This record gives sequence, C-alpha cells and structure tokens, in this order.
Amino acid sequence: MLTIQPPHSLQAGAGRHPFRIQVTSQLAPGQVFEVECILTIAAFAEFSSELRPQRIEAEEPARVTVENRGNFQQSYTLTCQSPNDALAFEPGPSQELRVAPGELAMAEFSAKPRSQPFFGGEVSFPFTARVQSADMAVQNHSGEVVSRALIPSWLIPVVLVLILV
Repeated sequence: MLTIQPPHSLQAGAGRHPFRIQVTSQLAPGQVFEVECILTIAAFAEFSSELRPQRIEAEEPARVTVENRGNFQQSYTLTCQSPNDALAFEPGPSQELRVAPGELAMAEFSAKPRSQPFFGGEVSFPFTARVQSADMAVQNHSGEVVSRALIPSWLIPVVLVLILV
C-alpha cells in the first residue's frame, strides 16, 4: 500500500503531475520494476486581502492588496461602494485582479464626495471595499473618506467680527 499526501500549500501546484514508481528486489538487485503514474492534485482556493489606509482624505489614494494563498491562478474582483452612492471612485467602482499562486496584487483607487458641503468642518463618508474571488469567497473592508467643507465654520464668526469693526 502506497499513500501519497501532497501538502495543502501553494507549492503543491494544481493539475496532473507524472511520476515513476521504481521497485528493486532486495534478493536480486538487478530486477527492477517500474510503473509510470500520474498524480492529480486538486485545486484549492484561499486568499487574504487588506485595505491601507482605512481613512483617506478626499482624492488621496488607497490600496487593496490581495494575496493568493491557493495553488492556482485566481481572479478577484474589487468593488468599492458607499451608502447612498455618496462617493465617486476612480478609476471606477470595480477592478479585476489576476493573481498567480503565492503572489500579491494591488489595486489603487481614490474617492471623493459627489457633493461637497458648502459650510462646516470635516465630514466623513464611509465606504466598503469588497474583494470577491472567482469561487465567490468574499472579504469586506471598511474605510472612510474625509472631506472638508468649502467654507470652514470658524471663518463665519471672523468675517462677522471684521464687518462690525
């Protein structure tokens, strides 16, 4: 009985792998028997992803990295969305990544509010970066975009004081 157990790791590449079993007699070392075989290693998918930084200024870049921990090339879809579609994403709300086993890929994007407040201070807009593999595994990352109003709230009292003076 011969049992072959390839490791559950990316080094054990998915697919068909030919190998040879060679048996030599202990009593008659000149007698050799060989069998050509094929080992089929099943594909497995596993990945990790990360959003950095999680808090960005409007129009500043953020990055999502995806590491393929499976044993075959995999496709991933990065989708960014915000509640009520409050943010516009560049280069678009969806990006495709193809990652070889054991490799990392990175997608960069920026976001800005679709409408900027006229008066006030800092405003935060939450968003979700969703990474989905071709086999429908999903990892979600929360982030926020910080924007500032066109006219800061502290400026109004200063202008009123100057007008009175």
